[in-house]
Amino acid sequence: DCGCFAFSNTTPQTLSVCARLFAAGADVPGWIIRLYHTRSLAITRLLGAMLSTLTVSAGGRIASAYLTRQAIADCGGTDGDIDGLIDTLRAIEGVEIALLVRDTAPGQSKASIRTVTVDAGKLAAAFGGGGHIRAAGCTLQGDARAAHGVLLAAAEKAL
Repeated sequence: DCGCFAFSNTTPQTLSVCARLFAAGADVPGWIIRLYHTRSLAITRLLGAMLSTLTVSAGGRIASAYLTRQAIADCGGTDGDIDGLIDTLRAIEGVEIALLVRDTAPGQSKASIRTVTVDAGKLAAAFGGGGHIRAAGCTLQGDARAAHGVLLAAAEKAL
């Protein structure tokens, strides 16, 4: 995943493969529109619900939010609909750490972590999770709102 050629793993080989696809007649612009610029009504509603819980802290360096099971249900969303929402938090100017916590079961939440400067995998590992240096996740005890507070405190310390 090279994020529409925006991520650091975009290489000359990535661009060469894309050029060959174009030359073969593939509708690469159409794929990009469908993958990156189109969303369902449920996802749009989930985006609004997530932004209604947005917290910006550490002088604008952390953006975090949470989604309850009720909010997810009210929006007509599924767990799969939530996956890309954290990118909206990460896109806020000046944000170095983006956190999104969602309820997964009674008393349990899942967190997604995206970072620019802090090791996301290390932050997630503190809660038994894992991932990569810029993208990670973990499972937390407590509902989304409570788990959000715990993870946010850890993120602030990590800065």
